[in-house]
Amino acid sequence: MTTTRITDAILLRSVPYKESDVILSFYTSQYGRVSAYARGARNSRRRFSGGLTLLTIGKAELHTSKPDSLWRLSDYDVNVDHTNIASNLDAMIHASYAIEIVRELTPLEHPDTLIFDLLVEFFESLSIHGAVFSVLRSFELRFLSYSGFAPTFDRCVQCDTLITTECDVLFDITAGGIVCCGDTQNGLLLSEVARQFLISVQQKRSFSEVNEIPMSHRSKEGSLCRQIMLSIIQQHIGKPLRSVEFIHKMTSKSEDSLHRSHG
Repeated sequence: MTTTRITDAILLRSVPYKESDVILSFYTSQYGRVSAYARGARNSRRRFSGGLTLLTIGKAELHTSKPDSLWRLSDYDVNVDHTNIASNLDAMIHASYAIEIVRELTPLEHPDTLIFDLLVEFFESLSIHGAVFSVLRSFELRFLSYSGFAPTFDRCVQCDTLITTECDVLFDITAGGIVCCGDTQNGLLLSEVARQFLISVQQKRSFSEVNEIPMSHRSKEGSLCRQIMLSIIQQHIGKPLRSVEFIHKMTSKSEDSLHRSHG
């Protein structure tokens, strides 16, 4: 028996399949992350007039005949279009990174309205304000918190001692927090300025509040915050992220061009 489900959905990935089909990944408000195929989607302008485009939010009509099977998409009606993000390279990189985190760290068909709403809010922020360093850090921290992986920056994860001294501390990637005692083989030095920035961002629950917390991605402290957060996320994913590899390639090309122009 086929079950029909209609739900708000965010399109995370679209991959061509065979001659005219498309395999899709959505994060939905009611069913979490789902995979679906759209038969003949590349040849049909009538059924998918709004397009099956990333950075869109819409109403998806999905059908399934048995548990754990690939769902079938019969309609996707776009309500919100944030494809303008793609015209800004930095904003698009942030969006791709966030999408990859959600795809890699959310289980199939495990609904979480907090994560759905977080993605909606993040796309809206990117669409209006572009790429903002503190907002991306906020996205990472809120996502980790909603997923049960929230890192600890204010106290030792081994002895639960509150860290009050204004000095550099060790952040244990495996333990997911600050350590002030014992040995760690996976520690990264976290400066007091970077630690206080991450605590401030972690305490905020809206991107509009985070926008007011200054930190340059080009600064030493900003680079350290980015390294810490990326290390935490890759620890949970267990492999390098493609979006991060792309960033490294783009950065290398930019640096090479700069050197040649000043050669």
